[in-house]
Amino acid sequence: MSRLSRFLPALLCLLLSTNAVKAALTQDPALHWKTLTTKHFEIHFHDGEQGLAQTVGHLSERVHKQLVRQLNWTPQQRTQVVLTDRFDYANGAATPLPRNTMLLLVTPPGGNSVIADFDDWLELLITHEYTHVLHLDKVSGFPATLRKLFGRNLFLFPNLLQPPWFIEGLATHHETDRARGIGRGQGSLFRGLMRQEVMDGIKPLSQVNQPLVSWPMNTTRYLYGVYFYQFVAKHYGGEKIQQLVAQYSNNLLPFAINSNSRRVLGKDLTALWQDFSKDLRAEFGAEIAQIRQAGILTGEPQTHSGYFTRSPQLADNGDIYYLQKDMQSEPRLMRLRHDKTQPEIVADVRGSHIDLHPSAGILSAEVKPVRNTNQFSDLYHIDPDSGHKVRLTWGKRYLQASWSANGQQIIAVHNELGQHALHLLDVRGNKIETLWQGNDGTIISSLDASPTDQLLVAAVWRPGSLWNLEIFDLHTRQWQRLTHNQAIETGPRFSTDGKSIVFSADYDGVFNIYRLALTDNSLSKLTNVLGVATAPSLLQNASGEQLAYLNLGNNGYNLFRLRHLSPQAAILPVDTPGPAPVSHTTRTTAAADIQTYNALPKIVPTSWFPYFQFDEVRSEVGLTTFGRDPLSRHSYSMQLGFDLDNSWLVGGLNYIYDRWNPTLKFFLNRQVLAYVDSVGNVERYRDSDTVSAEAIWPFFDYSRQWLLHAGVSSETEADKKILSALGPANRFVDRLAGLAVSYNSTRRYPRSISPSYGRQARLVAEDDDLLDSDFSGQIYSLDWREFIDLPGLHVFAARGVLGWGTDAPRNFRLGGTLETSVSPNPRASALAQTQNILGQRRYPLRGYPEGRADLRGRRLALIETGWRFPIALVERGLMTPPVGLHRIHGTLLYNWGEAWNQGGSIPSLRRGAAIEITAELVLGYWLPMDLRLGYARGFDTGGEEQAYLEARVPLF
Repeated sequence: MSRLSRFLPALLCLLLSTNAVKAALTQDPALHWKTLTTKHFEIHFHDGEQGLAQTVGHLSERVHKQLVRQLNWTPQQRTQVVLTDRFDYANGAATPLPRNTMLLLVTPPGGNSVIADFDDWLELLITHEYTHVLHLDKVSGFPATLRKLFGRNLFLFPNLLQPPWFIEGLATHHETDRARGIGRGQGSLFRGLMRQEVMDGIKPLSQVNQPLVSWPMNTTRYLYGVYFYQFVAKHYGGEKIQQLVAQYSNNLLPFAINSNSRRVLGKDLTALWQDFSKDLRAEFGAEIAQIRQAGILTGEPQTHSGYFTRSPQLADNGDIYYLQKDMQSEPRLMRLRHDKTQPEIVADVRGSHIDLHPSAGILSAEVKPVRNTNQFSDLYHIDPDSGHKVRLTWGKRYLQASWSANGQQIIAVHNELGQHALHLLDVRGNKIETLWQGNDGTIISSLDASPTDQLLVAAVWRPGSLWNLEIFDLHTRQWQRLTHNQAIETGPRFSTDGKSIVFSADYDGVFNIYRLALTDNSLSKLTNVLGVATAPSLLQNASGEQLAYLNLGNNGYNLFRLRHLSPQAAILPVDTPGPAPVSHTTRTTAAADIQTYNALPKIVPTSWFPYFQFDEVRSEVGLTTFGRDPLSRHSYSMQLGFDLDNSWLVGGLNYIYDRWNPTLKFFLNRQVLAYVDSVGNVERYRDSDTVSAEAIWPFFDYSRQWLLHAGVSSETEADKKILSALGPANRFVDRLAGLAVSYNSTRRYPRSISPSYGRQARLVAEDDDLLDSDFSGQIYSLDWREFIDLPGLHVFAARGVLGWGTDAPRNFRLGGTLETSVSPNPRASALAQTQNILGQRRYPLRGYPEGRADLRGRRLALIETGWRFPIALVERGLMTPPVGLHRIHGTLLYNWGEAWNQGGSIPSLRRGAAIEITAELVLGYWLPMDLRLGYARGFDTGGEEQAYLEARVPLF
């Protein structure tokens, strides 16, 4: 059994327990953390969050009381909660490994978010994530017995081993409360998404089971999941949902979802999906027919790229500026000229909101890394003619901004600790003063300034009143309500003359565009669509009126233009009495409940996994385990084995300490190698020891990432037991110290088949003379990779490697097809073992066998060029076995390479070519695996024909 296979169970657990919103280096070292302990939770919070932590503790206990009754499960230990205000977007995560943990991001969503249906953001977030905790932690029967023996082992969490839509659907079902009007399961946006699914064709179960990049991407698992549970409740009763969870919690055989539904509901999942699809078509087909009967009122499509088109704005001449995010190229600010049909690129903009002023230009807000780990939103100025982009603020946390009427000042929405404020800035982004400061969780979304008056309009969420339109007077600095009802009103913008406001609202259960006249408060409806209409911009000039807005279609949101408005009179809804707002008064917490964060009690292993290796040369038994504290200051995986025949220990430890800058890494491993003669008899056993230590300094930005490495590595091999008359063999020692820098500026998008453009590089300098070693001299290497995007998801990739050693270093080796070097991507490099950064000597040369003596030397040159092309997006999978095929793509590759010992110039390089077909598989509904089939041929000395099949788990 290889070293990797012994560590594989721990590796899988570490992968699964890593929160998606975290980078390789997780927390800002400047933060000080404390822990608030309640009966069922330990809440870890940083500077400034104590009041929030107390509120979260109170809410969590209340949600616990509700959900443990519904799911009939109580965890044995407190759930860990990481509460952080270092992200300027809304999200959360949960994992049962290594212990039950929730990650809660304080920042609330805006009114145009898919999760805007809430009466308390933190309560809805806790409800969703704690549903995950209870659902995934629940176990009974034989799996529960095994968990008592092996601990919190990945394979003993039955509810974790099923398609993600089961998991996310249940959490979305529990977050939904129709009486309170909260949760995605009752929201108009989800209904619009499902209407579009019905019109386009309900996705088959074999597709919904898989991770998706086709629209609506992984929202699919929430969308279909919540409606499936609603279908079960409607036709079989709500208690059947509990039975589905309870029955599967007693399932030792992973992924047995078909048999589970058969036992509980009397039908296998395949048959049930047909009934579910029929039910969806009936329910939403009736809505579609009703909308059509009322008369479709819509504009003409201006774009077809779909996905996440955002923030259209009409210029005075009729040009439309908008944000394009098609998930296969860089998010961009686009301009569609009034007399053209093809849009043009203005600038790269990674945001969701812009503001256009006729003379001052364009403002954008973009979330990017600040001090590596914080994701903060800052403001940028863009010249609409040249596309020149200037950053105005650094780490100031402005979610969006609007120009003043004269373009001489900026009004920006500031976010911190879940509280919003309005700041007045000059044109350079410097703060002048605070115009308004919220203190009760009020949320400001879709801010827009009047072109004629000192007024602002926004979609405002207030406790107890949900989303409404409000006016802010810059003179009096007071808010005034324009609407007050139970609908969601979002995306307001002033008309060109400032006398009316256009916005999107779901008054009749469908998001459409409305206009509210400020003179008489009259309301008119401007669209009547089948899906969703949102983000309006209204232009009034001598030619009349025209409306630009976003329309939801079968591939996402596209830009529409309505040149001739036909307003329909509408009645503005007024507030209807609803459930009284629930009081979320902060619970008083004794000082003794709050302590300085202590990671050490949380790094104790919670599980172990056995391994066995029996062959002609060893009889080895052992275990693997891993651990990580909630803040990821300490992360480790460990393996320990014992050879029963020879009575010796083997094992290893991989440890990362991520509290300060630099991050520290340590690796220790011992194997015992068996050397046999020509007939298979063991001649000797030798200890093979690897020890490495490394410090890394990250410098992460969105556009580029750097990682500096400084480390030492030692590999030794010595006789342990001699079983022949050959006598002792020489001890082998390879010790080196080195420095390296890893760099990345590439982009890889969800729909792309590889990094699309940019470059990766790693420069390494090593010294064999600083430490006692069998080798001597210095070694320098450069691995440079370049990517150029081509139309249609095609990519041209090039790579150059140059290795240069002095004196007598360990040789470079060329040959074979297996890539053993770690990608220069700093995020991959941060997790890699030091000996894969320093001391890297093996490189592939397709068309030539590995191990040729004439392809070894102290110097090396390698060039690769390749054309990468898509073949098919499949997104289908089986349930037995649970294997999915996500995508197929290919590569045509030509490489040149040589290794040599003497001479200062590069000799003639040997040539080879290859064709490779890669199938991106999904194992067990969540684990990606690339299966690569290739054929290569070498054209020069030592060349051969090669056919190969390789599998790997892509981490980055």
